Amino acid sequence: MKDKNILVVWCFGGQTRPYKCPTTLDKDFSKGYSFYIRKMSSTVKATEIEQKELYDMARTIPFDDRMNYEAEIQDLKLPLIQNYLYEIKSDCAPSKG
Repeated sequence: MKDKNILVVWCFGGQTRPYKCPTTLDKDFSKGYSFYIRKMSSTVKATEIEQKELYDMARTIPFDDRMNYEAEIQDLKLPLIQNYLYEIKSDCAPSKG
């Protein structure tokens, strides 16, 4: 995969889900927008039934996007966070030495 560009699009679950995107990569987006979903390892255009399912799922906020109002700063474990940053070679990781 040398000399290849990769585009990653991350869509957070929000109040305006589901999201549509252009059906082509042309500069002229007038050809329309559609919903796309992941099926196994492929991204495919959503059928009408799948679009209805997307709207049904949009009524709830995904677990990972929910706010925990009972969490406290003491719930964060600094050594675990530092180790994770070190393992992923983050620039935010403290120097080990």
